[in-house]
Amino acid sequence: LRDTQTFQLLAAGDTAGLGQLEEYEVKAALRREKPTSIGDLAGILATARLPLEWMDSGAVYEEDTMLELRSLLGISLTDAKRLLGSRGRWDGTAEQHRGWFVETAGSRGMAASDAEDRWQRLGDEVRRMRSRSAMFEKAYRCLKAAYLKAHYPEEFGAMGAAWRR
Repeated sequence: LRDTQTFQLLAAGDTAGLGQLEEYEVKAALRREKPTSIGDLAGILATARLPLEWMDSGAVYEEDTMLELRSLLGISLTDAKRLLGSRGRWDGTAEQHRGWFVETAGSRGMAASDAEDRWQRLGDEVRRMRSRSAMFEKAYRCLKAAYLKAHYPEEFGAMGAAWRR
């Protein structure tokens, strides 16, 4: 996971045949960021395709928000995941939870206006939320393929030719 040759290949944007890493935005991010770890690559995969207006705030990892909600509201991680799922829906489910969210946050010491603000920001975050575990899993698969390309280029090329048939 820390192979220098593999990360040099990625930093050069030499990603032909590497699936998700072939996209223009991802290649540009690889060249700009020059990843040196699986965490760097996971971060690039999480943020590379975000709309420009979201780039300042970057990706919001679902797991971090779930931990924040557990602390803020005193709920389980399972309930936090359910709340995030409802917050991303536009069928009225989210609005049903707004009052409960504000009341519960208030009962735990948060001002009502701050709770309302956090509820609104939560809605914005859900749209750009990424799962850290999913990003690391994708990064791991990409690193394995990049390792093969970096160390076994002929075999990697032959493998790609066989898939295209």
